[in-house]
Amino acid sequence: MTPKRRYRPALPPRDEIDAELTHHIRERTDKLVEEGWSREDARQEALRRFGQPGRWRRQMTTTGNAAPGGSGSARRALGALLRDLRYGVRQIRRHPYFAFIAILTMAAGIGVNTAIFSAAKQVVHP
Repeated sequence: MTPKRRYRPALPPRDEIDAELTHHIRERTDKLVEEGWSREDARQEALRRFGQPGRWRRQMTTTGNAAPGGSGSARRALGALLRDLRYGVRQIRRHPYFAFIAILTMAAGIGVNTAIFSAAKQVVHP
């Protein structure tokens, strides 16, 4: 039996990462120029405040941590959801009595909550 292939999210394209980093540095530079800095000093200050673009680039390409809404974010979210569901099913199989009690407690709580709010609605809005 071969092990199942683990889902690995697609990493963002390098060009997209470079464009995003350049955009942030340019935005910060423009803001500093508006505050009265010279263009070169503003760029140096923007780079200093932003940090090391190479480090950000390396982190994003090795871990796939692009900004939300970026390349592959839906696939990462779906992968995380599937992992969580598999984990939940494993836990239910391992501890069926605990799962039964937890589900029963939640059902009772939802039922009581519904009954109380239904009664309160009838009193307030007859």
